[in-house]
Amino acid sequence: MARTALIAMSAKPYHVGHDLMIRRAARECDSVRVFVSLADRRRSGDAVPILGKDMEVIWREIVGPSLPGNVVIEYVSNPISSVWKALTSSSGTCVLYADAKDQSINFHDGLLEHYCGEAFRAGRVERVETERAGSGTQMRQFLAEGDRESFVAGLPPIIDVSRVWDILSATARNPPKVKATSQPKKRPSPAPKGK
Repeated sequence: MARTALIAMSAKPYHVGHDLMIRRAARECDSVRVFVSLADRRRSGDAVPILGKDMEVIWREIVGPSLPGNVVIEYVSNPISSVWKALTSSSGTCVLYADAKDQSINFHDGLLEHYCGEAFRAGRVERVETERAGSGTQMRQFLAEGDRESFVAGLPPIIDVSRVWDILSATARNPPKVKATSQPKKRPSPAPKGK
C-alpha cells in the first residue's frame, strides 16, 4: 500500500529545518504533500512581517524546484485543516511529519480519533516525530537586525540563499504600513482521549 507523507507548514520563512523534514519524508514515503499557507505573517512582537507574496515567489521559484520529484506543494488557506481533509479522503497510509510540539498540539490521539477515527483505528495513520532544526522566530530576528550571515546560515544550502535574503530583507527594511494582528486564530481542538 502506498505511503503518503502529509506536512503542514507556515514556513515564514522557509529554513533548514523545513527542508530536512521534507527531504526525509521524500526518502521514507512514496509521495509527499506539503500544505503551505501564503497568508502574511504580521503578529505583534514579531521582529518583521513576512509577506505571503514574497513567500510565494520563494516557494514557486526557489524552494519548489529544489525538492525531490515526489514532493507536491499545495498552497492553501489553512495547512492543518488541509491535512485533516487529506486524511479523511485517503484510502492509503498517511504519515504525519512534524516535530514533537506540533505533533502534540495538532496531531494528538484525540484529534486523530475525532477527524479520521476509522483510518486511525485501522492503522492507516502514522506519525513521525522530526527534530526541530531551525527557528522561524530566530530567522525573523536575523532579518530585522540585517544579519545576513546568520540568516543565510539558517537556510538550506541547496537553494539560492542570496535571492531569498534579497527578497525578504527588502520587505524587512521597508515593511508595509498595516496594522499587526495580535495572535493567530486558533481552532478549537477536541481534548486528548484518556487525559
